[in-house]
Amino acid sequence: MCSQECSDASRGRKCGRDIMKATSLWLLQQLGTSSDYPDSGEKAEEALLREMALAQKTHPELDLEPDPSCYNGVVRALASSSSTDPQSAVKAARVMDELWQKCLADEIPGGGPDLFAYCSLIHALGRNEDGRRAEAVLKEMWARHKEYPEMATKPSTRIYNAVIDAYAKSKDPENATRIFERLWSMYATGGRALRFAPNTFSYNALIDAWSKSARPEKAEAVLREMYKCQKTHPNLDIEPDRASFVGVINAWAKSNDPHAADNARRFVRTAEQRLMGMGNEQNNDDRKHQD
Repeated sequence: MCSQECSDASRGRKCGRDIMKATSLWLLQQLGTSSDYPDSGEKAEEALLREMALAQKTHPELDLEPDPSCYNGVVRALASSSSTDPQSAVKAARVMDELWQKCLADEIPGGGPDLFAYCSLIHALGRNEDGRRAEAVLKEMWARHKEYPEMATKPSTRIYNAVIDAYAKSKDPENATRIFERLWSMYATGGRALRFAPNTFSYNALIDAWSKSARPEKAEAVLREMYKCQKTHPNLDIEPDRASFVGVINAWAKSNDPHAADNARRFVRTAEQRLMGMGNEQNNDDRKHQD
């Protein structure tokens, strides 16, 4: 009887703990994406992460120590508030480092920062137009994974795309191209593993990099390469879309080329024809599936 009661009490504590952590993580994400408060990321960290740690000290029997998912939630919350807080990326990196230190000291179980936390941090750095620091995060990911392969998150296409996009926002198309080419190299030398497969976003981010630097001829060259790759690598998720064409049109619109307006109009017509063709192909595919 006593054993049964202890077991029930244990299950009750675990259930309560899981519910509280799930609720806390949800609140972290809600605060992080809220536009009502300019310091919503900090509120997420202080109101929940620190409160959970305090609750663990006062009620150790409940096992409310923040776990990696809570820290990752705070990183994402802080990074999401970068549009209103230019220091949010620095704060997110600090919380990420705190998680690492606790994992290495075996203070909390589980792995370190997850893919989404890293991606959120890199995007925050991109919004700050800090492509070099974004690439430094990528390098740190590789270094961590090499040293702690079981604990550290391995970079993937999503991370490389975020760095390319960060360089695009930093108006640094040369470095964006370098990271793009490195992604292709990773795919080629890694046994064509889909983990490092370039995709539509990879190309669109590079087009955007040349567009923001008002280099329409380069942006068009990337789009042509995109079409070529679509044919040579049909297994990859690479297909020009509206963002691809808009990126090139914007590049011509920003260009000082004396024929920029004519080229922009030419490309608008090309885009319309291509996109209409894509729409017709999609409709045909839909009809085939219905048949």
